Amino acid sequence: MSLNFILEKFSLDHTRIEAFRNRFGQEGARLITKDMLNVASEYGFTGPEDLDMDTTVQEAGITHPTEMKLIDYLLKKANRIHKKLKRTSTRGIAGIKMAIRKFSEIYTDYRFFAKTKKKKTAAIKKSVKIAKKVLSEMSKVTAAVTNLSVKDQINFQQISQLGPKLMEQILSWLRTGRVASNKIISLWKMAPKAISKGKVGKKVEFGRKWIVNCYRGGYVLVSAPAKVKISDQHCVKESVRLHFEVFPDSPNNYATDRGMWSQTNITLCQKVGIKKIAIQPKGKAKPLVSQRDHQRLKNRRAGIEPRIAHLKTHGLGRSRMKTDTGDLISGYRSALAYNLRHLMKDLAQVQDVKNIAA
Repeated sequence: MSLNFILEKFSLDHTRIEAFRNRFGQEGARLITKDMLNVASEYGFTGPEDLDMDTTVQEAGITHPTEMKLIDYLLKKANRIHKKLKRTSTRGIAGIKMAIRKFSEIYTDYRFFAKTKKKKTAAIKKSVKIAKKVLSEMSKVTAAVTNLSVKDQINFQQISQLGPKLMEQILSWLRTGRVASNKIISLWKMAPKAISKGKVGKKVEFGRKWIVNCYRGGYVLVSAPAKVKISDQHCVKESVRLHFEVFPDSPNNYATDRGMWSQTNITLCQKVGIKKIAIQPKGKAKPLVSQRDHQRLKNRRAGIEPRIAHLKTHGLGRSRMKTDTGDLISGYRSALAYNLRHLMKDLAQVQDVKNIAA
C-alpha cells in the first residue's frame, strides 16, 4: 500500500476538525483543560502549591478602527443587504448606490489628499451625513427583512442598532476631541475594547483581556473575565476563583506583578490561606515576604512570559476568528493544547522510567 494511497484514503477532513472544535466550544475546552490538570496533579506532575499569575491581551482580528474605515464597512454591509433584499422583495434600500459612489469619492480624497485636520474633519462630516441618510432609508424596509436568512437578519439588526450610535460617537469626537465611552471599534465583534498596556510602540491594543495562572511543571489555566476591560487590580480575585475551580487546596505562595498591588488583594490572599504573598509592591511599599523569597518568587514569576508567548502562537494571539465566541474558543483551546503537550511528555517520561526499571 503506497503512502499516497494512505494519505488520500485516510487523511483528515479539515472541515470536520473545525466542526469538532466548534462543537465542544469554549466550555468543553475549559472542562477538558481542568480534567488534564487533575490528572497531572494525581501523577505529581503539577500541584496547587506554586501559583504565578499575569494578564495578557488577545488582539481582535480587526484593522485599526478609524472613523472612515467603520463608515466604509457599514456602507458595504448595508449594500450587501440591499442586494439580497432586491432578490427577495420588490425594493431594496433607496439611494444606496448613489450614497456609496459619493462616499467612495470622499474616501479616496481623504486617503490620498486630506493632509490637514480641517480637510479630514470636513471629509468625516460629509461621510457621516451620507451614512445617516442610508440608515434612515434602512428603517423603511424593516418589514421586508423577514424574507432574508437568519444571518442577514442579524446583520441588518446589528447595523440598525449600532449605526446611529456610531454616528453620534463620531460627531461627539469631532465636537469635543475626546473618544466617547464604550467606543464602537468593530461592527461584527462586540467584545473587543481598546486596552492600554503601555508597551513601547503599542500603547493600546484592541481586544480582550485574559488571566493566565501558571503552575509547577509548566501547566496553565486561562480565563476570559466577563468584563472584557477588567482592571489589573480586580484580576487577583478572578485568578484565585479560577484556581479553586480546579484545586481544592490554597496555594502556598502567590506571585504577580505590581499592577495587582492593593490592600484589598493582600487581604483576599490572606483570607484564602496563602502563606507567601509575593505581589510586587508599588512605590516605597515593602514586600510581604523575606528578601530571599521575594527575589526567588520574582524570578520564578518572570517565567510566565515565555509560557504566554507559547499560548499566543496557538490561539491566544491575534485572533483569526470572525466572532466573539470564536475568539473565546481559540483562547481556551490554546491552553488545552499547551497542557496536553506537557501531559503527554510527562506521561511518556514515566513510561520510559518504567521500561528501564523492568
